[in-house]
Amino acid sequence: MPGPSDHDTGAAAAAAAPAAALVIDRRGCLVFANGTFGELSGTGVRQWRGAPEDAALKAIAARCRDEESAYRRLAAVRERGQGSEVLDLGANRVVSTREPLPGADSELGALWLFTEPPCPAAQQNHLLATVAHEFHTPLTALLSFAELLADARLGPLSVDQRSAAEAINRNAERLLRLVDDLLLLARLESRRLPLRFVEVDVPSLVRAAVVDRGPESAERGIELRCVTSAGPPIAGDPARLHQVLGNVLGNAVKYGAANSRVRVEAAYTEDRWTIEVADSGMGIPAEELDRITRGFERGSNAVLAGISGSGLGLAVSKELVESHGGTLELISVLDVGTTVRIVLPTDHRDGKGRS
Repeated sequence: MPGPSDHDTGAAAAAAAPAAALVIDRRGCLVFANGTFGELSGTGVRQWRGAPEDAALKAIAARCRDEESAYRRLAAVRERGQGSEVLDLGANRVVSTREPLPGADSELGALWLFTEPPCPAAQQNHLLATVAHEFHTPLTALLSFAELLADARLGPLSVDQRSAAEAINRNAERLLRLVDDLLLLARLESRRLPLRFVEVDVPSLVRAAVVDRGPESAERGIELRCVTSAGPPIAGDPARLHQVLGNVLGNAVKYGAANSRVRVEAAYTEDRWTIEVADSGMGIPAEELDRITRGFERGSNAVLAGISGSGLGLAVSKELVESHGGTLELISVLDVGTTVRIVLPTDHRDGKGRS
């Protein structure tokens, strides 16, 4: 018998218009096109496997009122690597969005989605959750078989074979993390993520997160300097708050300059804890700060530098902090560094009215 979540998902599915989707590999060729894309472009789907990305964009542009303008705007998004454009297909308007897929070693390059506006948050959440769910099971199976392949009991592997098995495992793990983040973000934005509120000692939470990032920071020669003050506990979900700090510290280590220092401070004043993580890295362009905490948004300088990432970590972190009654703020100067400031109140109450 379906539970409440099944009914909610079914209702969302009925309301949401299907998205046309394309997956592009790093050579600029199509590896996947769904049936909705075939309908949108007025073509069959099978012919597209292995076709150049440019040909698909021209097929979409040919269906628009102003073919030349539509193609020019789609091509500009392709050259930038990511972005969105609204296309006018006569009776319909379509939002086209291109997002890079994570993983420097992955053969997958980008995902195109074509959706009809308006696209309410519930429909977006349903789309994200559906896509993520469909990817989760095969990726889990892929990881299991990659581990089995590397198992010595199946016989020794050559150096090249072991390298290939490790590459499969590494990229499948990256995609699985992306899928998990997509599912989490969809549940957060729809307010359907259960949180387990208990008393949380903030200094201990911060120090544990710093310890977890120690090996990663050591590889880049980055010193993690942690300073905490005394103060009362907060009501929060320790696992989710640890995830927030892990995301923020992970970004500081990834985008910070090699052989530099990351400052981590937690201070209690006036019924609230303020946690700051500051790096000495590439920073974020000032005009991009407002959008960088949205899903799939990354600094253009990070994209140009070829640093892998999905743009989901800060979006998930911001939603989790706000679910604890707090705020997450970015302060950044290009080529100087970035500070992430998290403020958590001690008087926040969970969904059951407990502080």
